[in-house]
Amino acid sequence: MKTILLLLKFILPLVLALCLFFIVHPEAILADNSIASVQYHTPTPNPTGGFGVWATGGFDKQPTTSYYTTVGDPIKITTHTVRSTLSFGLNPFETVYHRWFISNDDGKFSQIPNETRNSLIYTPQQTGTYYIQLYTYYEGLFTKDKFYSDVITVHVLKKSIDADFLNISIDKNYLYNVKDSSNNGIVPKDAYATANPDPEDATGDISWSLDKPDLATIDENGHIVANSDGKSGIVKITGSIKNNDGSIITSKPQIIKIGGGLDNQTVHANQPATFHIQTDTDSQRDDDKDIKITWYKRSTNGQVTQLQTQTDPMTYVTSPTTKTENGDEFYAQISVKKNTIRTNSAVLNVLPPTDPNINIKSSIEDTTFHPAENTDSVINKVSSNDKLVINSKIYNSGYKNFPNSSLSIPLFPLDDKNNFNIDGITINKQPLATDDYQIVNNNFNNQKELIINLKDLKISDTKKSRNRFDYTYNQC
Repeated sequence: MKTILLLLKFILPLVLALCLFFIVHPEAILADNSIASVQYHTPTPNPTGGFGVWATGGFDKQPTTSYYTTVGDPIKITTHTVRSTLSFGLNPFETVYHRWFISNDDGKFSQIPNETRNSLIYTPQQTGTYYIQLYTYYEGLFTKDKFYSDVITVHVLKKSIDADFLNISIDKNYLYNVKDSSNNGIVPKDAYATANPDPEDATGDISWSLDKPDLATIDENGHIVANSDGKSGIVKITGSIKNNDGSIITSKPQIIKIGGGLDNQTVHANQPATFHIQTDTDSQRDDDKDIKITWYKRSTNGQVTQLQTQTDPMTYVTSPTTKTENGDEFYAQISVKKNTIRTNSAVLNVLPPTDPNINIKSSIEDTTFHPAENTDSVINKVSSNDKLVINSKIYNSGYKNFPNSSLSIPLFPLDDKNNFNIDGITINKQPLATDDYQIVNNNFNNQKELIINLKDLKISDTKKSRNRFDYTYNQC
């Protein structure tokens, strides 16, 4: 009975794991009979996944599939593979092997001797068309991962062909500047640049350069690696091809961004800010249950608060911001199984709101006659020669100064027989000169208006206007 329990405890989980592995990797147990004449084996589909979690393994860096060269002029082929997370969990110390195979037009492949790395320098000895394919496999105690690269076609020409133009492309647009550690696989730290000359059969040698070596490096194969010092910025990658006649054709630079995952955000007050974790494969990563993303906020006073996870864990959208949040920092912690990495801290910059926020309160009173039914907005039984006062209080509660501002107070319609004769105006109890106010006819609004020069209305300024009038009624 004890023996059966031990078998159930240790052997059954292993059998279930192996069954799941073969479901994910059917090529491990199924033979492929549809091999083309120019293939050593049907190429393995590209791997799926990311953030350190791979659902399937394969070549995350496929070789360039077409080369043009001449006899004795070597070509350089580079590749890279990853294993599925399940396979790695079952056998983290599997040994990796690389075997290169070559064929000409007859479709008969033979192994290239003494080539056991994932890169190949091939020097052709005679003209013709050749086909090369890499077979990479990981072999452990319980599993064996087999991967076949795309087929490389090598055209060996009788004479060199010069390039007229060179385009380049980069397989990623963002790399992380994280420190070297076992967690580097969670986020993309390297990329590859590819050259595409015109005409495509140009045979010149390709070289690579970049403008900021403190942010990233690039080798002779176009392999780009970000720095591990936390330095951020934009890097320009340039490719060049040297023709047989000695001329050099240089590509238009392509950019790649180096950073810690988050960008600083600047918004106006009362608007939300959006922080997004940079990556090239959001659609795949969002669905991965093994990835946990936790967001944090560090206020300017040093207090750290864990934020609530939102619908899209890759993105955090703040509530409408306030001026007091200016300078707060946001960062995310990315966990994949037992590995964890933290993004950089991105700063929230809050600018004054774009819309003004001016509060105006006005009232009117008859200082000559005071009927009981009068209110702050309505006066009754006004007679000619009554003394009237309009009080206005203007407060700038926004975050924006208003230089050379003015206050417009509508009085009567243009065709009305009523009239106000100004008896005096004060701002904050200081009398205004007659040049600082006037009554104008506003034909657009069909109104007589009193225009008062408030001069500068700064943030948090309050200006109280007391406007005294003699009321008259014109009979004709």
